Amino acid sequence: MTSSNGAHIPAQPVFSSYFVRPIRSGPGDFVRIEESTGQVSGYLRPTDGQNFGRPSIPVHADPAAVFVPQAFLDTPIRTTSGEMACAPLYAMASGSTADPSLSRESAAAYYRTLGQVIGYVTTRQSEDGLWVAGALTDPDLTDTQREAISETCVRADWRLNNDGEDSRYELLALYVRLDAPMLPRIMTRFALTKADLLRELTEGTLADLPGDTLLVMAKDSEGNGGVSPLAAATVTRYLPHSTWAGEVYLTDAQRAVIPNGDDYEATPEDAMPAIVLKPTN
Repeated sequence: MTSSNGAHIPAQPVFSSYFVRPIRSGPGDFVRIEESTGQVSGYLRPTDGQNFGRPSIPVHADPAAVFVPQAFLDTPIRTTSGEMACAPLYAMASGSTADPSLSRESAAAYYRTLGQVIGYVTTRQSEDGLWVAGALTDPDLTDTQREAISETCVRADWRLNNDGEDSRYELLALYVRLDAPMLPRIMTRFALTKADLLRELTEGTLADLPGDTLLVMAKDSEGNGGVSPLAAATVTRYLPHSTWAGEVYLTDAQRAVIPNGDDYEATPEDAMPAIVLKPTN
């Protein structure tokens, strides 16, 4: 069974005891994940949220004051004592969590798009703080992944909502951070493989291009400071400025189909046909 975002929902009921409010032993508690059972349980700390794991970014909100919108718990999970309103627990590649500058709406979409759903949890406010309880439910998790998940802690993304009369922080996502090699599904989800590229070059939209068509590489969001997997290969027009840099322009076909295509900069007559290779980042 899958949810609306395609994430695995357990077919068999999950133990209802996994979703019970945990007992808090002190302010140093955090949300733990048991390796053997996959149970998720504990209380969020200020350092689990707003600083995104970066000590240089100050903490702005205590979990006790963070609001949990009703829409956050949008996935019904069957338990041994009935349905429970839950939210996905994501695994995110380290260094890929949503930037603090993103809006609430963009950040929520970011986690849905780039996160691997590894379980489902419920969360509530109590006099002890903001607690989380649930279970890992992804049947494809390996023993190595489970061990790595149990050695980290659950983190939260809460962001300021200024839409109403009173500003308040709202919970957007719960996740664990893992090294990228532990999440190959995420690494390959948006990457173009050798087979994909070969298919496009021989059977797809790139098949009719001349053999001397240039291949040009777009910079990733880090400039040239990192190496990103290939995400797409699209037809374009290219005007070189040197042997190592140039500008890409729309083709006539692209200009005809995109909104307000005529408003884009005119394509120089001497721009060469090219295939632009776009990185995932």
